[in-house]
Amino acid sequence: MDNWFGLYYPHVHFRDDRLLKVVALYLDGLFHFTNVSALDSLPRISRTELALADAGFLRPVVPDVGSIERTAERFAAALAEIDLTGYRVTSDNPVSAYDVDRALALWKVSPTLTDLLLEAGTAQRIGRGRLAIDPGLAHAYLLTLGDEFAPELGAFPLADDPFDQATSGLTARRLVSGMSGAPLPLGGQEEQRCLLVNLAITTVVPRDLRACPVHKILKFRTRYSGERARFRQAVTRLIEEATHSDGITDAEVLVAHLRATYDNHLAPALTDLRRALGGLRVDTVLGAVNIQAAAPAAAATGLALLAVQPSARDAAIIGAGGLALGLWRSARQSGAERQKALAASPVSYLYHLQHSLAPLSLAEQARAAVARFAPP
Repeated sequence: MDNWFGLYYPHVHFRDDRLLKVVALYLDGLFHFTNVSALDSLPRISRTELALADAGFLRPVVPDVGSIERTAERFAAALAEIDLTGYRVTSDNPVSAYDVDRALALWKVSPTLTDLLLEAGTAQRIGRGRLAIDPGLAHAYLLTLGDEFAPELGAFPLADDPFDQATSGLTARRLVSGMSGAPLPLGGQEEQRCLLVNLAITTVVPRDLRACPVHKILKFRTRYSGERARFRQAVTRLIEEATHSDGITDAEVLVAHLRATYDNHLAPALTDLRRALGGLRVDTVLGAVNIQAAAPAAAATGLALLAVQPSARDAAIIGAGGLALGLWRSARQSGAERQKALAASPVSYLYHLQHSLAPLSLAEQARAAVARFAPP
């Protein structure tokens, strides 16, 4: 996909202006959940958020009935396979309607699933249009909802921490099990085995994100749209090189191709971005971005060979200057629609705000996040 749109999840309210500034440099738009009742728990609206909303970059959306119903079906099927005794909500520990971790807004949940949760004793009505629910179940549900709704927007799920980002594409059953600390074996009727590919690459960010005025971000978006597009095209090309390399059966040859693509396309694009920001008097540093994609685990490619090498039990990480490749076997939701979406664009983009974070350590961090949901 030439256009990059994200869906911010699993939260409703943005927690860090720095994330908004970074993603506004590269994305075409960012959807986020909202509802009139969401204003009840709104802590504040920052100047950054207001400016990006006025510019049309931030786009509020309410999940449609179909997405909510499909999420409910996936989640109910997952709950049917686990012991819910430890998830019961009791009056011994009252939950405030303003507790965002344990109070789930009813506008995000179907009436059918609400009744199921209430009957199972895993939720209680607490007023203000909210349910008290175990935080692990609430978290798993919101991750499932975001993953279900994002493809309808032509967007990828975008979280602000690696744990949530790692869940993109997982089944509700695997999510619930992972939250309980008991990851499922790979496979299952709802899942397909695949290789989870993490490309961690160097990128350009303002040196002091807090101090960088949002009007300079907006000016950059308008004035340097060509540079932004070339960077995205270079990233897409690198992902396609990694996940659609059916003719390459030698792992070292594949790595050589990825390095050449990075050196010939991504590195020059980064130089252009840095020069463009410098033209706006924005001092920059090199940060890191993590991009996830999926490839069939059975593919007879250099990618598959890398993932089955003995040293790849933990991860196969190959550093190539500003690029690191992380590979591990995973299990993701199957289905023709999802596979079509995976083929069209990367699953997710994880932006990191630590300037000192190297691509290699970012790939390792992503691997650690995924490990909670599936054994090696």
